[in-house]
Amino acid sequence: MKYFYFNLPSPRITSLTLLGIGTIDWRNFSGSAAAKNKLIIWQGSYITSDDYFGMINTSYYPELAIGRYPVKNTNELNIMLQNFTNYISNPTPGWWRNSVVIVADDLTNGDSNYEYALTQFAEETSTAIHPSLLVDKIFAMEYEYDEFQNKPKARDDLFSALNEGCLVMHYTGHGSYDKLGAEDYMNGATDMGRFTNEGKLTFFIAAACEVSQFDYWGFDCLSQKVVLLNNLGAIASLSATRKSFADLSLVLLKYVMESLTNNRNPLGYSVMNGKIRFTTGGTNDEMYILFGDPVIRVIPPERDSSMQVSSIPDKGVVHSRETVEIEGSFTAEGLSGETEIKVFDSKRKYSLGPATNVTKMGNQLFRGKSSVSASQYSSSFIVPDDIVSGNDGFIVSYIWDENNKQDYTNFYYPMQLSDEAADVTNTDIPQINIYLGSKDFRPGDTVGTNTSIYADFYDSNGINITGSSGHNILLVLDNSLQPVSITDYFEYEKNSCTSGTLIYPLQNLSEGLHTVQVVAFDNFNMPAVATTSFMAKKSSALDIERLLIYPNPIAKDGYITFMLSDAADVNIGIYTLRGKRIANLKTFGRQGFNKVYFNGRDDKGDALANNTYFVKVQARSSSGRKVEKTEKMVIFK
Repeated sequence: MKYFYFNLPSPRITSLTLLGIGTIDWRNFSGSAAAKNKLIIWQGSYITSDDYFGMINTSYYPELAIGRYPVKNTNELNIMLQNFTNYISNPTPGWWRNSVVIVADDLTNGDSNYEYALTQFAEETSTAIHPSLLVDKIFAMEYEYDEFQNKPKARDDLFSALNEGCLVMHYTGHGSYDKLGAEDYMNGATDMGRFTNEGKLTFFIAAACEVSQFDYWGFDCLSQKVVLLNNLGAIASLSATRKSFADLSLVLLKYVMESLTNNRNPLGYSVMNGKIRFTTGGTNDEMYILFGDPVIRVIPPERDSSMQVSSIPDKGVVHSRETVEIEGSFTAEGLSGETEIKVFDSKRKYSLGPATNVTKMGNQLFRGKSSVSASQYSSSFIVPDDIVSGNDGFIVSYIWDENNKQDYTNFYYPMQLSDEAADVTNTDIPQINIYLGSKDFRPGDTVGTNTSIYADFYDSNGINITGSSGHNILLVLDNSLQPVSITDYFEYEKNSCTSGTLIYPLQNLSEGLHTVQVVAFDNFNMPAVATTSFMAKKSSALDIERLLIYPNPIAKDGYITFMLSDAADVNIGIYTLRGKRIANLKTFGRQGFNKVYFNGRDDKGDALANNTYFVKVQARSSSGRKVEKTEKMVIFK
């Protein structure tokens, strides 16, 4: 590589991709090494490292961005290449691209029960993340053990976050070649089937021992397994090949996280920059290996901090009960469509033990959508009574530009909040209308045993979605004493801070008469309850209900939504008025509500012209039952 670096024509090479897992047993002393695998891996002392392939002018740190495809055959290589291609050329839009998940091991390891440092290190790592990103934290010390001394709820929450989607997952704690933590937060032998994050592949970072111990032919390490899943798991991984040290790993990975989220550098360059900056990391740095392509850009959206917050008379302090107006713009010119906006309360600050002060994101105060024209937008929200006084609330908006396959955020941080209420009096209570199956529902109607509840809300004070002090949106089925929070399913209507909707699936209902109640509070904590009744009856037929395209007309892209009475393979065809199929989408439909993204283009990648089209949804269940339904769709730009 040194020869290439100095002798190849300009520009000089800046990155290196290694192909294959190589071997430490090229003479096959073990008797089990692969016959044709003769590429020797660099080893020194007790470590395995790829850094030395990129050390050009020094022997202390790599000067090339290095990544390895840890594959053993062409099938594995094709999976990684296809994941790379899909990630770049067919990205999945959404908030997940602006989200990071931080995970910390608990206090216990063997006979030690006082490892608070791991939680402290995870908290410190989060300080390197740009404030416009959404950061979800999972502290394992907050979870209970089961009878096997594992923490399954922590594992469930981790996979829930991964499957919802996150740009980066960063774990700090103990590990081994096949799992994270003695408590089995992730186990390579049993948990790879838990991934359902199709199209939302994360960058998997583990500040843990041996998670990337790839150099033994007899097994695949966890860091390999997560990048060898077909359009699932991770787009790349970074961890240690041998025993690492948490304090040294903290410094290196903070630099990597900063380069990635703040400077938006490609993966390999972020890792290289981290190792260059932390020159005293020594062998601990060297054993951290990147599995994946070093030039791939796993970066947050392009961001802008120009958001203006008005209607704040008290020296920039936002008070509860105030209506806050915001105006913003995105860095790209000529954007139109809609932006999604989220407003967050001050961070929650608390202690988990000696010198272990942690923070978590504040509650959501508002989430809704606003129209965008010429990259400009405006919106408003009503501040609930349940806010926490503090100086680190924030607002962030997100938009996806389908034409350029690029996303953007606009943010306001920090926002100072005060729970001292503004002088506003309003005794309105929420107006709630609920339906089962569809809005054609009438009380007493018969629906399937797997259906969905729809709810429309209006209140001049807005709806409380903070979840604080029990102020959730609640669903009570058959007068149960254990209501279910359905707050996360609520979203304000576009350009509104007073009305919104939610759809929540009701699964495996018993046949017969049921009653359902929806309870909600407005932002002044005034409550309201809506009640209805219905009959549930099993249906032996596969059925498609409530086929909707929205928005309709579509300007650029949209969604095809429908409900299935049973799980089924779904084929969605887009047809011209003459009956010619011009686009085809395939997916697996879950029982209940389904939402399929449509990019507004035909199978050749061309944008559909202004016209009316037919959308035909065909479903086939595992038992062979079939059903189809057709709806009109209008393209108008």
